Amino acid sequence: MYFKNGRIKVELALAKGKQLWDKRETERRRTADKEAREAISRSRKQR
Repeated sequence: MYFKNGRIKVELALAKGKQLWDKRETERRRTADKEAREAISRSRKQR
């Protein structure tokens, strides 16, 4: 809700949830990124 030229305007939006296959893909990516970060931190600690 906001004012414009002395009037109140309202913005509405519709959203659709993620598909199950998309959720799995996101989780895989997140896990892979986490493992990569852990591997990098482990290699830095060994030095």
